[in-house]
Amino acid sequence: MNRRASVVSRKAVGRSVDKVLRRRTRKAPKLGAEVKPQIRAMTDPSMVVDMLKSSPGTMHFREGEYLHVSDLVGKCMRKIALSIRTGVSMPSEPLFDSLGITFAQGNAIHEYVRDRAAIVSSEYLYGNWHCLCKTEQFMGTHRESRKKPKCEKCGTGLDTYDELVVKNEDVKVTGAVDMPFLINDYFYLSEIKSISKGQWDVLNRAKPDHVIQVLMYWWLMKEAGYKLYDQISVLYAVKEYVFKNPYKEFVITPSEHIHRLEDYLQEARELKVSREGGDLPKRTSCPKENCPTAKKCNLSTVCFTME
Repeated sequence: MNRRASVVSRKAVGRSVDKVLRRRTRKAPKLGAEVKPQIRAMTDPSMVVDMLKSSPGTMHFREGEYLHVSDLVGKCMRKIALSIRTGVSMPSEPLFDSLGITFAQGNAIHEYVRDRAAIVSSEYLYGNWHCLCKTEQFMGTHRESRKKPKCEKCGTGLDTYDELVVKNEDVKVTGAVDMPFLINDYFYLSEIKSISKGQWDVLNRAKPDHVIQVLMYWWLMKEAGYKLYDQISVLYAVKEYVFKNPYKEFVITPSEHIHRLEDYLQEARELKVSREGGDLPKRTSCPKENCPTAKKCNLSTVCFTME
């Protein structure tokens, strides 16, 4: 490069630098410049509360080929059958924030307890472990899942827990116990329930519907061919702070209580028959059309018309 070209190049660079510096200088705020705040009065004393309570959430019925254990325990099989036969959807239930917050607490407690079990009983807690993007999955204990290579797609290990889901074709029921522990090739099942401090203080046995629920999980796994201990439990965790142990565990011997499932399994079979075009399940919830339960049912008129 000749001397003239070099000088011109240096001058061009200098002009570019000066231009940038001048542009930045113009944009910079002046020191000591007065900034005028813009404030507007708000007259609504509960704006956020009003927004939150303006529309409740909704709990939808779980549709599908298989009936979930919790619906078998808590729902009317005849109503479900009528919903399928008539095409009238099972009604959604409003989920107000007071109940929604309670459910959120319960879900958080479930997750915390399972995470603790994964830490202290890594060699026993059994489930479907996957990476964050769910590309890689592994069915087994947490300790075994941690030995698996990380997912090449998302770079995470197989540390996220999904429950062991079991289905039964005879009754078309599905379910998943909260914490299955594989100990010496046999499964020990435990169901997590959260409870308020008031109920916790007087709790001295597992609630009947919780017993039925974990018994049903045990039955599903037995029918599916899993090797099981003849002992299951319901683990209660208190929602409020307590000074000592926040857990109460109630043990059940399935072989002594399995007869309690007979009515539920019969109703599930009746629902399956109805799905296949057979008779409707028997009416068990409402003795007459003007009883309180029937008055709240959107399919009550159809129910008492179709015998």
